[in-house]
Amino acid sequence: MIKLRAILIVGLLCFLLPVKNSSAQAEVFKNGDSYVFVYNEIGADDDTTRWETSNYASKSTISASGNIVKTLYYQLQNDHPFMGYSFVFGASINVGDAKLVDERVFLKKDGSFKVTIHSNGAGTRLPIGWIIED
Repeated sequence: MIKLRAILIVGLLCFLLPVKNSSAQAEVFKNGDSYVFVYNEIGADDDTTRWETSNYASKSTISASGNIVKTLYYQLQNDHPFMGYSFVFGASINVGDAKLVDERVFLKKDGSFKVTIHSNGAGTRLPIGWIIED
């Protein structure tokens, strides 16, 4: 009985501990007519490799209230370090002087993902406790 209580308390504490906040792991910036996804890979001896991927397509939608939502579609290079992995990451998007955030970028194992930009600055926010702050 005591063992069960101890496991329950440890499990509850792990559940209630706050998730570590970190800045967005990637950056997207506008380069002419395309948007470039940038990831800086830090190697074992603190060498940094810069990976750049341009979007291959985009889609814009205008809501009834006048907000513009732009979706950017990407495909990573075959030798990119993220190829073969599936996870969620955050991306900051620099459009002119504005800095927007998409915190729910779903990378698929085939290296494809999409980034969503909301013109009103709302972005896509994760639930409280999962927020990726700048």
